[in-house]
Amino acid sequence: MNILNIEVIIKVKSNRIHSLNSIFKMATFSQSTVDKGSDSFTDFCCSPCKEHNFDQWAEFYCTNCQKCYCAKCINLHSQLFGKHVTYGRGDTSKWPVFIDVFTVKGYDVGIASDSSSCHITAVCVLSHDQILVADNANECVKLLDLQYQVVGHCDLYTHPRDMCLITPSEVAVTVNKDKTHEVQFVSVNVGQLVKGMKLQFQHECYGIAHDQKDLYLTTGTALYKYSMSGDLLNKLYEKTSGKHSVLKCAVSPTGDKIFVTNGDHHKVLTLARDGTVLFTFTDPDLKWPCGIHVTAQGQVLVCGGTSNNLMQLDGEGRKKLATLATNRDGLSDPKSVFYIRSTASIIMGQYASGKILVFKVQ
Repeated sequence: MNILNIEVIIKVKSNRIHSLNSIFKMATFSQSTVDKGSDSFTDFCCSPCKEHNFDQWAEFYCTNCQKCYCAKCINLHSQLFGKHVTYGRGDTSKWPVFIDVFTVKGYDVGIASDSSSCHITAVCVLSHDQILVADNANECVKLLDLQYQVVGHCDLYTHPRDMCLITPSEVAVTVNKDKTHEVQFVSVNVGQLVKGMKLQFQHECYGIAHDQKDLYLTTGTALYKYSMSGDLLNKLYEKTSGKHSVLKCAVSPTGDKIFVTNGDHHKVLTLARDGTVLFTFTDPDLKWPCGIHVTAQGQVLVCGGTSNNLMQLDGEGRKKLATLATNRDGLSDPKSVFYIRSTASIIMGQYASGKILVFKVQ
């Protein structure tokens, strides 16, 4: 069946109930000759074409469908959904910022002194692309080079849960063991990991995020705001129905939104500065959301711990833009995610396999 036949069918009112995807399956497309390794390859690909393994330049974005369309596909789309709002290349400021994954590779971060298999719970990247991973099982933070090889480590003698950037050369790590609930600051000095200030708390320290002069700490059931010296400023949010209802957190680049993962109820919450819930995101494909990261451009990345996937949400945490990776890409119990802009890579830490996965993106 050719395109003309399809267009005739589309015009028949009784056939308007067919999904756009089924029509695309019948259509004939020509594959793009653009090399994926080329710098000229666009980050806006036609969504239906890509679903059928064709790389086609997108010319339009539909806000209703939240998909991009090439010149050929937009004609079919417009006939089915004439009232949908679309924007062309002249209005790309109204298009979302998509991340597109091209390659993936796994790296083992175990070292000779490890007492057990690695359980990676957090990843951070400092200036000069120095990579830090928190190894919960071996109670340490490890320093990786640009080839993702371990070149140093720092023993914490307690279990690290999460980690966030403080300065270009320093991170804060949440640690817990028995009655020890602390935030340990760790910096990189001449290629060596050095422990610095330590803050102690009466409650569990799970997730952590930093914004200007404030620290955000989660306990599993609550989100607190502290000063950098450890003074409690206020409790922003609490959810006591489950021990893992307030897991990890991240702050938007402007500091006006705080994103919180709720593993027990499979949700991602968007909070205002005062803790007011602005939006609640759920998706049947996202189970046990845990690690969450917001890029400098405001892209929200969240990993599903038991669904074994990575999703990109819009900047408000309201809608899913894409599923970037799944267990078919090797994901197994992912607990953390971090985007490196300089190398266009996403690093994911995995709890079960003890490996990090590095996704080259565009």
